Amino acid sequence: MYLDNINSLIKYRTNIFFSIIILFLILGISARYTHGAHNIQKILALIIPICMVIKFGLESGYIKHFIIYLTTVFLCYIFSDQNYVDISPLTFLRAVLGFGILYVIMLVKNGTYLRSLTTGLVLLPLFMVLISSTCHFLFNISVTSGGNRYGAGISSAHFAFLTYFVILFLVYESLLKKRVYLFFIAVTLMMMLLSGSRGPLLAALLPIALLLPFLKLRDIQRKIILTSPLIIIVGSKLILSMVERSKMTTFDSDGGLNLSGREYAWSYFLEKIEGLNLFGGKLGSITKVTEGVKEYNLYVFTVPHNEFIRFYMELGIIGCSLFFLNIIFIMSKTYRISSSTTRKFLVTSFIGMFILTLFDNSLSTLQSSVPFALLLKYIHFNEKLRHEEKI
Repeated sequence: MYLDNINSLIKYRTNIFFSIIILFLILGISARYTHGAHNIQKILALIIPICMVIKFGLESGYIKHFIIYLTTVFLCYIFSDQNYVDISPLTFLRAVLGFGILYVIMLVKNGTYLRSLTTGLVLLPLFMVLISSTCHFLFNISVTSGGNRYGAGISSAHFAFLTYFVILFLVYESLLKKRVYLFFIAVTLMMMLLSGSRGPLLAALLPIALLLPFLKLRDIQRKIILTSPLIIIVGSKLILSMVERSKMTTFDSDGGLNLSGREYAWSYFLEKIEGLNLFGGKLGSITKVTEGVKEYNLYVFTVPHNEFIRFYMELGIIGCSLFFLNIIFIMSKTYRISSSTTRKFLVTSFIGMFILTLFDNSLSTLQSSVPFALLLKYIHFNEKLRHEEKI
């Protein structure tokens, strides 16, 4: 990224600004208010990587993973349970394209363009907060209450996904001894706290913990001492209120874990799995199973908010296993060429991704799948470059 070098930031400002705009169109605009807009976003998220493949070339090492993905979903479609819900071929193809975005992004040949793109991604949440604050001022759209909306109507949970991956980028850069990124981590973490989402926050704490040894460094300690009065005065009340709100939403009145209705959704969808064959009920069929799971008229789920349950329903035990093994092999490509420090970071990041996959729609949400693919590409490119420089 270019945030640690003001000269590079100025030199590539056009590329960075263009990256922010493109990423905002894909990740920063809610499609729930306009019929068909979500499909347009998916098409845009597919067309841009395809154009980049034409311009920069093909990363041949990921072709087999794309083929495995397509083979898996089409085989499961052919041999799916015919007694399950019926979906149109168009619905199936939309789902195939939607989940295929991650693989198409991975197919773009790695290059220096990733630095401009990741810089734009890191600055995107700030840009989205600016947009949402403007909307709040002009149109009285809530950006700080329970119904948080960021960017152009993005829900707080999806915004938290985005900030989680931004923190991962920043932690990785900080581990490379680039101290300036610690400031951006603090700012992004504050934005994540404002979103009120617990899963991404819990997932982010693991990689952030790797930075604790840096606090022992003399220059870092000096900066903390100088800025501590301002931090204490301005931040204490805000942080305490956010922690209190998180505590209230994390635990119920009996002291148990509050899953915001997920346990009811999981029970409902797990009941629907009973009797399915080994190939599931077709990719994209889950939204046809129910109009939503309602409990006390508070919680509405059209998907389980658990990707393992989702893919088990849609692809069966065979397809689900192949799908996640394929993802694991993609992650292992980056892990194998990384340094020992980066490997520790990747392990904590993958654990965090597992947490998101267990409690949210981490692979079926653009605000998660697109940054995830970019993270893997950027680290793979950076680690390979560092290895070649040592040789």
